[in-house]
Amino acid sequence: MSDSVFIQNFDCLMGCLPEVEVVKKAYTSGEIALYVYSEFDGHRETLLIASCLVPGTPRGFVAIKDFAENRGVLLALARAGLIEEPDFYLKGIPICRVLF
Repeated sequence: MSDSVFIQNFDCLMGCLPEVEVVKKAYTSGEIALYVYSEFDGHRETLLIASCLVPGTPRGFVAIKDFAENRGVLLALARAGLIEEPDFYLKGIPICRVLF
């Protein structure tokens, strides 16, 4: 599993970035992992990992790390249409349906 989507004007704690790429990968346990990449000085770099591994996350859903340096990521991904607002929480972590 590896899909990617480009987002214009990605607004998060780090500010508003003109364009980022969100890539859907998988943790070794099979749960969805979301990575956000950006171009810096002509090099593609990992900006942040938007997800975290939470056992019990259902297939087709992702656990979003929306705290600390990732604060605001849930809203940015939802506004971009990549995830739904949280359906429920596991261990205090929002669990969202992935839309891409």
